Amino acid sequence: MPLLDKALDGYRELSIPGGEGDALRGLSHAHRLLGDPSAARRFIEGALSIAAQRRNRAWDAFWSLEAGRVFLALGAPEQALVHYQRAASLQRQLDDQVREAAVLDATGEAYRESARPGDAVGFHRYAAEVFRRFGERWRLAVALRNLGVALAAAEGPRAAAEALEEAADLFAAHDDPTARRHLAEVESLRPPP
Repeated sequence: MPLLDKALDGYRELSIPGGEGDALRGLSHAHRLLGDPSAARRFIEGALSIAAQRRNRAWDAFWSLEAGRVFLALGAPEQALVHYQRAASLQRQLDDQVREAAVLDATGEAYRESARPGDAVGFHRYAAEVFRRFGERWRLAVALRNLGVALAAAEGPRAAAEALEEAADLFAAHDDPTARRHLAEVESLRPPP
C-alpha cells in the first residue's frame, strides 16, 4: 500500500481531486481485502466526499460500489444495499451497462448476506446476461459463481449445477491465484454427477 499512500499524497499536493478519490478508493479496496473494513470505510468515505463536493456522478457511482462492498464486509448488508442502489441508479443514468451489472451482481451478494438468496438470484442472473453480451468473461465467471451460490442456497445444489459448471470452465481458463481460489470454491459447491 505504500504506492497508494504515495499516490494519494501526490494527488493532494497537485490538487487533483479525481486522482485523490481513486487513490482513496484503492486504499479502501486494499484494506477491505486485508480484513480491515473499518479503515476501508474511512478511505471510501473520503472518496465519496470528494464526489459529492465535485458533483461528479461517475465518481460517485464507481466509489459507491466500493462503499457497498465495505459495508458488506462490516456485516451491514442493509447499508450496503443503500450504496448499491445509488451506484446502480447513477450507472443507469450514465448508460454504463457493464458497471451497472457489476453493481447488480454485488446487490445479489448483499441479499444473500441478508439470508435472502431467492432475492439474489435475479440480480446475479441479470448481471451474468450483461457480462455475456459484452464479452466480459472474468466478470461473467464471478456472476455465475454468485448465481450458483444463490441458487444452491435458495433451491438446492441441483439448481446451481449449470451455473457452477460454466463458472468452473471460465475460471479454469485463468492461471492465477484468484482464479484458482474461485475454481476451488466452485468445485466444492458443485453437486456430484
